[in-house]
Amino acid sequence: MTFEDLFLAAANLSWRQSAIDRSERFARTAHEIAERTLPATHKDRRVAHEYLIRALIAGDKDAEAVTSLRAYLALRGAADAPPDIALARAHLQLGDSLHRLARHAESEAVLRRAITLFESLGDAGKLGHAQAVSDLSVALEKQNRTREAEPFARQALQMFVALVPPGDARLVPRYRVLGIILNGLGRYAE
Repeated sequence: MTFEDLFLAAANLSWRQSAIDRSERFARTAHEIAERTLPATHKDRRVAHEYLIRALIAGDKDAEAVTSLRAYLALRGAADAPPDIALARAHLQLGDSLHRLARHAESEAVLRRAITLFESLGDAGKLGHAQAVSDLSVALEKQNRTREAEPFARQALQMFVALVPPGDARLVPRYRVLGIILNGLGRYAE
């Protein structure tokens, strides 16, 4: 077992105890060790990135998460790793973090990539895909492109209705987004 393994184990244990700050410190140390000691294509380097990203997002550190997510995606590209659901989810998370930083045009591009990945990997219509479509509708609405946003908001709502039980709290934001878009289009009766 390496030092990096020990710090990753500590980060995971802290995470399970909801000690986000401690988890971040351990993940950051494991990440730094991995960056210094492992080749770019080593899978543990990717794991160290994933742990750090998880802790940054949980700690609402979106600016730093964006940097880490971009580095993670570059690392995945350098390793010539085939696309997988983890890659699609990383794009989804990057889009979400960019949105929270009000970088909506960048968010749009990344979310479109996430949607393409989910669809090409056979995950169309599943929760990750539905979330990416919903987030894309918000990114478009925030750029005052409500006409473009409407079909994505409707599609996301339909997917969520099909995926979650009636009354599930995850439906509320989807109805809200569609309502905001319809309001912006002056279609108040809908």
